Amino acid sequence: MALESKIPPGSEPIIIQAIDDCLKKVTLEAMPTIFGYGTDLWKYPLLVELLE
Repeated sequence: MALESKIPPGSEPIIIQAIDDCLKKVTLEAMPTIFGYGTDLWKYPLLVELLE
C-alpha cells in the first residue's frame, strides 16, 4: 500500500535509548555550570562536548 510507513534506509542510530534518557535527565535537572561550563543555557555544542 502506498501510505504504509517503512523504516528508512541508513545506518543505525548513534544515540541509543540509554544515552537519550541520560541526556534528557541531565538537561532537565542540571545546569551546565555544574559541569564547569560558563553558561546557564544548554546549547548544542555543550551537549556534543558532554557526550564526547
